Amino acid sequence: MKRTLVGLGAATAAAGIVISGLAAPASAARPARNDDPDVKITDVVLNGTGCKKGDTSIIMSNGSKAMDVIFSAFTAQAGAVPKDNGTTPWVPRANKNCQINLKLSYKSGWTFALTTVTARGFADLSKKTTGKQITTYYFAGMTETGEGTSNLEGPISETYAYSDEIKTPNYSECGKTRAFNMNARVQVDASKSAKDSLSEITLDSKSIDVSTKYYLGWKNC
Repeated sequence: MKRTLVGLGAATAAAGIVISGLAAPASAARPARNDDPDVKITDVVLNGTGCKKGDTSIIMSNGSKAMDVIFSAFTAQAGAVPKDNGTTPWVPRANKNCQINLKLSYKSGWTFALTTVTARGFADLSKKTTGKQITTYYFAGMTETGEGTSNLEGPISETYAYSDEIKTPNYSECGKTRAFNMNARVQVDASKSAKDSLSEITLDSKSIDVSTKYYLGWKNC
């Protein structure tokens, strides 16, 4: 599995991919090819401190060739963290995670596999603060669990990204619903930073263009 960590100064939008329709030859003996797997996301279950129903979106994009996971309340803060009651307690370490379980259903005559995973986040870390984002994932039937990690060290204030390429995609049984599991986890360690500093890692799409994207390869079967 190829893993690449890329530091970015500013968020950039990923280019869209469009699947063009393929016309079948005019022949009574050959029916028109099924060009749309008509993917549906079902049975979504969310668990963890970084997500809950109503603040996490999971959508198909790029003509069913990708699945986007978008958070709106996923931020881990450590250091001098301000509270709603006006206090600013010292929080040496912070962790947040989100476990997602779902199923993908689609038309008969199709099979698919996970091919690439990309993730983007934003880190604002003070001097001597470290951070990490870990994303693990697998589809039912995969022989191993994939994992992508971004290791970060302050002082930084920038968007970061990584990409994991699946070397040997594991294709689903033809036309069968397939279960998917994903866990996103962020960690911030400010235990060695200045006592008046605040550090955070966010996957919150409301404040910056960040998301996790799972690319799918489709085949007729």
